[in-house]
Amino acid sequence: MWHIYPNPDIFHSLQFKGEASDSLAESKLFAMPGLIGDRWRVPKVEVSIAEKQGDYPSYHGGIPPVFSERALKILHNYLVNCEILELDILGHWERAYKIVVPPIIDCLDQDKAIVRRFKTSNRIMSIEKYAFTDLCKSNHIFRIPEETLSQIFVSDIFKETVEINGLEGFIFKKVPLLQD
Repeated sequence: MWHIYPNPDIFHSLQFKGEASDSLAESKLFAMPGLIGDRWRVPKVEVSIAEKQGDYPSYHGGIPPVFSERALKILHNYLVNCEILELDILGHWERAYKIVVPPIIDCLDQDKAIVRRFKTSNRIMSIEKYAFTDLCKSNHIFRIPEETLSQIFVSDIFKETVEINGLEGFIFKKVPLLQD
């Protein structure tokens, strides 16, 4: 299991072009569970040029991810539970798509995982070692309620597909599992 991140140091990124309140409203949409559907207003974004174009441009820090049309075609079998929203990119650029990862799966085994909690609320502050239930095993890309806005998890086969097909701009970080 892996976390994914874009690599804005080498690859182009996308910057929101519009009112700050529109950017905040867009961010709030992705914090909600479920599909966005009719609530989606296509934002105008512009390219921040880096060394290479890549297939995973950074936008809002990578949450939710944005994939190139090429990446979308290659990874489509793993995105069946995701909502795919086109971005309006100003200037010359191939199409890019925001991948809304709605499967927020309550699969963190909090009794086994090594977590730090807030003293006042007992809510999870951070997760040092993850332990998952079987609920997440059939998903290739998902989020968990404890880290809805900060982490996207992908399967080994998702990572392998990215690498075999030479998709660029992806950073994979191994998820520290309790059984490792």
